[in-house]
Order: sequence, then C-alpha cells, then structure tokens
Amino acid sequence: MDCGVYDMAKYEVTIQEQKNSLLVSESADWAEMDGQKIHYSVHAFDAHTTYLRVGLRLYRIDNVTSHGRDVEFSVDGRMVAGEVLDEQSLLLQKLGFRSESEHTGGSLLSPMPGKILELLVEVGQEVEKDQPLVILEAMKMENELKAPSNGTISEIHVKTAQNVEKKQQILTILPRV
Repeated sequence: MDCGVYDMAKYEVTIQEQKNSLLVSESADWAEMDGQKIHYSVHAFDAHTTYLRVGLRLYRIDNVTSHGRDVEFSVDGRMVAGEVLDEQSLLLQKLGFRSESEHTGGSLLSPMPGKILELLVEVGQEVEKDQPLVILEAMKMENELKAPSNGTISEIHVKTAQNVEKKQQILTILPRV
C-alpha cells in the first residue's frame, strides 16, 4: 500500500549550493527528491556511523553535527555541509518571515579542522548572506566559507596560513542596521 500525502514530511535541503525539495515517508522505505521517487534504507553500524542505502548504492555517513538549520557530515570520508529547512520553516519563509539568524550578525565558525588559505574580506567590509569570506583547506580540499548573514565584518580572529580547530571563531559580523 502506498503512503498518502499526510504521511510525508517535507524538507528543502541545500548542499553545496544545490537546493532540493525532499518528501520523506515516515512509515515506508521511500522518499521523493525533486519529484523523483527514491527507495532507501538506513542502517546504524555503531553510535557514530550509519549506512544509507539508496537504490543499490551504499553510503557511509559519519561525523554528523547540526546547529539549527545547518548540518555537517561526512559521506564516504568526504565532508559535506548544508542547510535543512523543515515544513514549518518553509511556510514561515513563504509568508515573508525570517528567522533571527537570517537578519542578525554573528560569528563565522570553522566547520572542521583545517588551514586558512585565504581571507576574502577585511574589517569594515559590508557583506551579503552567502558571500564567500574565507577559503579553508581541510581533508585536502578547498572549502569556501560563506557569510551566515548580511552585515559588516567587525573582527577577523585568524590569519592566512593559520591552522584552526572545528568550531573555532574565524570572524565576527555585525548585523546591518
């Protein structure tokens, strides 16, 4: 028996700037991504590792962390960062409401341990949400860290070539008034 619409949880998932609409059945083994039905299963290996089977492909999921809508994890050893909006957040966004984090300043934190390759901004510079601010080398890959909000760069806490730890503050953004 096919699950009905009322059995589905709706999400919008953005990973590496690619936005996808996702409907997940809460009682069956399938989801719908951008209108395409996908069969999947989830298998917990231990407290830190999960395997996700999509069709015939098996993915190893590790190092999962989340902070609000932002989520980070590794897929087969490769770090991935993204944003997940649930149905309530999507509705509020559609109605023109914004969460506090979208219009306030804050800190840009390192999503993983790595080395600062390049600072793309300077103190006093105005930035827009999702504007590239820093290039971080981690796991032999260059990662572009983007502004979490609109505002002005008030402090830069690191230097080029400096090693940083996960969740280390890189810079501070004051909200635009």
